[in-house]
Amino acid sequence: MIVVTIVIMYVLFVFVVIRLVVPYYGFSKTEIKSSVPKYFLYEIEKINLTSNTDFEYLKNSYDYLSSKYYGSKVELFTKWQRAFDDVFTHKTGFVPCNVFNELMKIVLIKSGRFEDNDIRKRVTFLNLFIHQYLQIKVSGKWIDVDMEYKNMGVPFGKHASIFK
Repeated sequence: MIVVTIVIMYVLFVFVVIRLVVPYYGFSKTEIKSSVPKYFLYEIEKINLTSNTDFEYLKNSYDYLSSKYYGSKVELFTKWQRAFDDVFTHKTGFVPCNVFNELMKIVLIKSGRFEDNDIRKRVTFLNLFIHQYLQIKVSGKWIDVDMEYKNMGVPFGKHASIFK
């Protein structure tokens, strides 16, 4: 009985409370930031100019963001407060999945190539802790985008699970 209670409390805390408290993790869609730094808008335009298709734009955006930022299971516990930071607080380095995904959402929508309904936030329940990734609609097909786990071996088009 104690084990069942612990599991229920864990599930409620991780999959309900955290999603209600941590920015960009919620159950509903959030509006993207209206004020975006000039350096970030410049990068969006640069990616836009060098991408011939929406798929290429998505891949180039993924490569750009994952070259500046990275995810880390260890740093998630030591730098957990970054989950509450404004998305533009850190220009490089570790960011948690919710910040990574909000940055990608901004890059996609501000490009003019994607709309809010082309982006779905997904939560992986079979993970060490709650984990969020995106699904992006390109040419009628949904593509998994999990930038936080790129440096841990999860390739473009896949997402992390309990094993990664």
